[in-house]
Amino acid sequence: MNNIAKLKACLPLNLWGINQAKIFPQLVSEIEAGETEILWEGQKPIRCIRVARVDVQFLDKHLIETKQVFTDGRTRIRNIRGISEKLHQSENFLDGAVRGIREELGLALPASMFNYIGENLEMKESPSYPGLETRYVFGDFSVELPGQLWQREFVAIEDYSTTYFGWAN
Repeated sequence: MNNIAKLKACLPLNLWGINQAKIFPQLVSEIEAGETEILWEGQKPIRCIRVARVDVQFLDKHLIETKQVFTDGRTRIRNIRGISEKLHQSENFLDGAVRGIREELGLALPASMFNYIGENLEMKESPSYPGLETRYVFGDFSVELPGQLWQREFVAIEDYSTTYFGWAN
């Protein structure tokens, strides 16, 4: 049995694709893109990802990912500060942060604008993939958005969803 079939057989896929959960093809896409690695502890899969998180600031405001709308019409309310970008296998946190700002907000900011905050590790069940424990390694940054690049809202359209960003104190 290949890894994808093994993974599919041991996960509660009846909980996926409903409410705020993603669908199995999204996980497969992450694996194929090199953004997610699956390690096995016996018969238990562990999803391992490295994520660059960027707190985007403008004056006294912080960018917030307000929601994701899946292509099937479901909406996932997020209210998460900044942007989060899963890293590719050979990518470092700074490169991922710069790419994330470009892909999510359409902005080409130089790496010199990013302030490194630190790195941390979290283990928890993925809210995107029920029943799949995930090891997150986060690299955190902040960036001050220049006034000429400010927009009231940013929208990122992807294969399986559209993500909306706004501002909050």
